Amino acid sequence: MTARRVVVASGAWSNQVLRAVGIGLPLTVTQEQVTYFQTPHLREFAPDRFPIWIWHGGPRDCFYGFPIYGEVATKAGQVRITWPSIAVTMVGFIALASDLSAAR
Repeated sequence: MTARRVVVASGAWSNQVLRAVGIGLPLTVTQEQVTYFQTPHLREFAPDRFPIWIWHGGPRDCFYGFPIYGEVATKAGQVRITWPSIAVTMVGFIALASDLSAAR
């Protein structure tokens, strides 16, 4: 089997997966916090109405979000980009938006 291109979507484990073919990437694994925003309007945030989105907010910041899927809230998060390495997110903290006011 041959291919001109291959997509590897193994996150923090990419170098372990690629080691067998002699490839190593300059990865920086980070632990990020995501937030689930609850809403009484669940239908508006269903996968068929609310897209997965990503916004590059400058040379270092990237924000992303997902529709409701598996949780009764929409998900949002932030990744810090550290060039020249590639930041790979390991999600380790989850908070509900209603809990954020206590954390400020």
